[in-house]
Amino acid sequence: MKSISPVRNVANILYHLTRGLTIIYWVIAAYVISITILAKSGVKGLPLSVTNETRFTIYYPFSKTPFFLLQDERTFLVTTFLVILFYGLFLVLLLGVFDTFRQKKLFTPKGVQRLTRFYLANFFLPVIAIIILLLMGEPINDLLIITFLHVVLGIFIYFMTAIFRQGLELQIEQDLTF
Repeated sequence: MKSISPVRNVANILYHLTRGLTIIYWVIAAYVISITILAKSGVKGLPLSVTNETRFTIYYPFSKTPFFLLQDERTFLVTTFLVILFYGLFLVLLLGVFDTFRQKKLFTPKGVQRLTRFYLANFFLPVIAIIILLLMGEPINDLLIITFLHVVLGIFIYFMTAIFRQGLELQIEQDLTF
């Protein structure tokens, strides 16, 4: 059992790093999305400036330092918000995967469930994004490469999930014999 300790240690470090990044990511996402929605609603005095008719800059809070550049076009905003939301979900699911490897018992129903959610998200969320962009008439060249990488990651996690399921079954059998 001693050989699992380094894996648990690395998973613990990655869990805490990912947790911090996830919190920072969601705070930034909430800031950008709320400022954009408020600006589109006509609220004045927001930390942003319109550079021309189709572009605007969101500033860091309480400053005039540029933070986020956006185009005021429906497809650009939808694409940007989809990416923000999908990668926020990706980080949350990745957090669950790292948490699975932190546990004393690796093969648990909760661990299999977390891995399943992660591979399903990597299979389906990029495909959903492609469908949405195709329906909006947008080019998907760059997204195809990212989708391919997510599908490869999903396949890898799918195999890992199968191993975890089998390990869980063996563990349940072993627990019943004792």
